Amino acid sequence: MQEFCINNQIESYNHLVQTHNGSQNGDEKAMLVKCLGDWKTAAGSDWSMVEFCYKDQHEAYERELSPLATQGMTPLGKTSA
Repeated sequence: MQEFCINNQIESYNHLVQTHNGSQNGDEKAMLVKCLGDWKTAAGSDWSMVEFCYKDQHEAYERELSPLATQGMTPLGKTSA
């Protein structure tokens, strides 16, 4: 069981490193930073929960953007030029 948990933490950490090194806009970076802060522990971070938090936040962000993009809008209600 301990090995399973360690492997999950490593896998989540590696996914987050790839996400961090990818092309993210400011909103996406802010989501990642917030999730990192939310899931800090005395021993470091709970990487599985950071990954879950980020994926959940990012999916909601994409759902919010989807109808706006078809209307030429940004999440702040400004028209994109």
